[in-house]
Amino acid sequence: MENKIKKKMAFIDNSNFLNWPMGGMLEYELSILGHLCEEYDVDLWGVSVDGISVETINVCGVEHKLNIYGNVQTKNKVIPNYWLGLSILTCKEFKIKKYDVIYAHTGSCFVGAVLGNKYERNTVKVYHQHGLSYKTNHSLMVGIQKPFYWLSQRMADIVFLVTDDKSAQNYSATMRKKSKATFVGIGSPIRIEKFNHENIVRRIEKRKEERIETFIYVGRLSQEKNVSQMIEAFRIFIDRYKSTANLCLIGDGPDRFNVEETINRLNLTGQVILEGTKPHAETFKLLENADAFLISSKGEGVSLAVLEAYASGLPVVCFSVPGLEAQIVDGVTGKVAEKLSPDSFADAMKFVEDNKTQLSFHCLETAKNYDTSIISQKIIDEIEKK
Repeated sequence: MENKIKKKMAFIDNSNFLNWPMGGMLEYELSILGHLCEEYDVDLWGVSVDGISVETINVCGVEHKLNIYGNVQTKNKVIPNYWLGLSILTCKEFKIKKYDVIYAHTGSCFVGAVLGNKYERNTVKVYHQHGLSYKTNHSLMVGIQKPFYWLSQRMADIVFLVTDDKSAQNYSATMRKKSKATFVGIGSPIRIEKFNHENIVRRIEKRKEERIETFIYVGRLSQEKNVSQMIEAFRIFIDRYKSTANLCLIGDGPDRFNVEETINRLNLTGQVILEGTKPHAETFKLLENADAFLISSKGEGVSLAVLEAYASGLPVVCFSVPGLEAQIVDGVTGKVAEKLSPDSFADAMKFVEDNKTQLSFHCLETAKNYDTSIISQKIIDEIEKK
């Protein structure tokens, strides 16, 4: 039997696909790339960082060339890096390529790619929108990005929305007269095999009669992640419920100074540990040894950090905000704080402490629904429908 001729796919992002930008979006892309490369003949298109280019990216043991269309800067930026996704519009090498699928995870890249490539009539144009929290986020950064969100949603054939199915359906209804695209709710992928299930179950059983020793947060330190309010809630929790627990913060970002100031102001230097950014292997170990996960974000898509917490058997505490209120099943995989206040968040933490064993096993079961193979196949199936 002859080998099947694979369709050509351009997979594009404002990234070097190695270590910039750090965060859940890069992990998301790397998780699905292996499955996409099995199905398609994939060309990776990305950027150099401060003039330094990555030549190849290892995807499931196979080296893939990274085609460079532009350069981003980590310091002394004149133009926002997000806008530099448009650089692909002027990339001569990209213009002459013919693709069956153009797939981008950043709006500026998608707009530049669609306008810059003389694609075939049957080329499927896919835009992957990471969440819907931008609708209520009025920060300057999101303001810079919004025009590209709107343009991409109108130019695409398929828009994957990293959100729950109900939210995706509601959003699709509002876009019916504005876009011909098919809007599809999609989860975040996790590599279940990376987690030591036996060790996690052993930890849950061993600690079922004990109080929580370690709360953990993994993510950026930025205003929209609202970490300072989480620390305020932690202070209330340990005072109100006489707890000796620690809070471990893994990640870094522009709000680090405010986070450090909050820790010092609340006299928590001994109980709140700022670990900074960690390699994924180290992060997994820290998750596997924690007891519960905290996330005080003002909004998410389908949070990869939450799913990794689930895979680690960690119940989650969150606020009732877009994305998280649907992702965390209240009283089943964690607790949604009743009010948007540190006081209410602290009470939710106590609920998780009192019910952590049952919640932890529910989390392990829920995580199975988000295995990389399941999410990737859904993406492939939707593309092939076109």
